[in-house]
Amino acid sequence: MQANSMNQKEKIAAVIYYASANNIRNWEKFTLYSQHGAIAQQGLGGNDEHRYYKQGSNPIEVTISGLGKGGAEFFTTDGNNVYLYCMAGVPMEGDDTGDATIEHFSHPQVSTTWSDIAKFVNNHHAGKQVHDLANNMQVTQAK
Repeated sequence: MQANSMNQKEKIAAVIYYASANNIRNWEKFTLYSQHGAIAQQGLGGNDEHRYYKQGSNPIEVTISGLGKGGAEFFTTDGNNVYLYCMAGVPMEGDDTGDATIEHFSHPQVSTTWSDIAKFVNNHHAGKQVHDLANNMQVTQAK
């Protein structure tokens, strides 16, 4: 895989593989995505989605097809850099700790580059796995 030739689905699948293989907290295991497929949602929805990330833009949230699992993982990019996040639970109405919780989770867990992700996939001989997941992925737009 080469970073400059991956399509959108391959990039998303490569991020999932990278996060899983590096045991990034709260990112689901790649094998679950491989078995069930993935749904990638462009955007987090809501008017204040930008509160959930400090770096990058155009968030992509990932979930496992049909299991209702995941949904707390997303990443942003600023072109070359990739920022991996875990979304905080949404605070209850009247909960004054909500802003502190969002602030804590709005910083990326990991920052890397598309090039480093592609190298990681290649070094682990996972190109076919990533490509297969990309082919078994749905991409939707947040509402």
